[in-house]
Amino acid sequence: NQHAPRAIGVDLYRGLASEPGHSALKEVFATSPNVIGIERITGVVSDVATPPAVLPEKQVGIVDFPLDGDGFVRRAYLGTMPSVDAIDPDRFRFALALRLAEQYLASEGLTLDNGLRDPRNMRFGQTEFPRFQNADGGYVDSDAAGIQIIINPRSGKTPFNIVSMADVLQGRIDAELIRDRVVLIGVTSLSAKDLINAAAIQSENPSLVYGVEVHAHFTSQILSAVLDDRPLLNVWPDLWEYLWLVCWTFIAGFVGWYYQSTWKFSILLILLSVALWLFCYLAISLLGLWLPFVPTMISIFATSTIVFSLPRVIRIRKTLNAYKS
Repeated sequence: NQHAPRAIGVDLYRGLASEPGHSALKEVFATSPNVIGIERITGVVSDVATPPAVLPEKQVGIVDFPLDGDGFVRRAYLGTMPSVDAIDPDRFRFALALRLAEQYLASEGLTLDNGLRDPRNMRFGQTEFPRFQNADGGYVDSDAAGIQIIINPRSGKTPFNIVSMADVLQGRIDAELIRDRVVLIGVTSLSAKDLINAAAIQSENPSLVYGVEVHAHFTSQILSAVLDDRPLLNVWPDLWEYLWLVCWTFIAGFVGWYYQSTWKFSILLILLSVALWLFCYLAISLLGLWLPFVPTMISIFATSTIVFSLPRVIRIRKTLNAYKS
C-alpha cells in the first residue's frame, strides 16, 4: 500500500485466525478499501472457506473455477451462486478477478453493469462479456451455472512481474512495479498445493499453474478487454455454425465430384484442410472467434471422399452387372 497500487488481491484463506499477526492483518483489512480478500464456495463442506469477517461484501471475491470433464480449467466465473454449505447461500458472489478489475477500473470512471445485448451479461462501459453457454464451441451439455466466460490467457511462461515477499519487506522492489497497478499476493510453492490444471497456460510444471497466476491471467483478460479492446473468446450462434458446416461440406463435395484425378483430388483436399485451419486460426487470434474446426474437418474428409468414390463404385457395379449378364 505504501507504493499506491490501485488494487491488492490477497489470495490466501484468512477466514480463520492465522497467528502470529492476525490482529494486525485485521487492522489492515479494515483500513484498506483497495484490498480484496477471498472465499471458496463450491465443493464439499471441507473445501468451503469463509472470507475474513472484517471485509465487506464488495471486498471479497471467490476463487472457484468450473472444471471441464477432463479436470482442466478453461473457463472462469465472473460470478455465481454459492453451494448450500457457504454462509449466506442466497447471495450472489463475484470472482476475485472481477473484484480486482472493478477496483482498478473505478479510477477510469467505469463501473460494473448489466449487459446491453443481453441483460444477464456483465459489462464495463461498452465492453460486454458474453456468457458461456453449455454448448459453446466444442462443449456439449456442460455446466454453465452462474456467469462464466472462457479464459484467454496471456502467452509466455512469465507474462507478469513476480517478486518475493522478502524483497518487498526489505525494500528491494522498484515502486513503479506496484504503483497504480493490480497486485496479487499468493503462494508460489509446490508444497502449498495451490495448483490448478490449466493446459492453456504455459508454466514450468506441465499443465499445473499456481492459483495466484491463474487469477492474474483472468484479471488481465478483463482489464485488457475493457481498456485495450483485446478480443474476448466467443462463438457463433448455432444457426451460423450450421451454415458454416454446410458451406464447407458443399465445397468439399464439389472438389470430390469435379476433380476425379486422384492426385488433383489429394492436393486440393490438403489445400482445403490448410485453408480451414488458417481460417480458424486467424479467427480466434484476431477476433477471438472460436469456430468448429474438428467437426468441419471430419465433414470435409467424409463428404469429399464419398463423392470422389461414388463414380468408381457405380462403374464397378455396372461392370459386375455386365459380367453376371
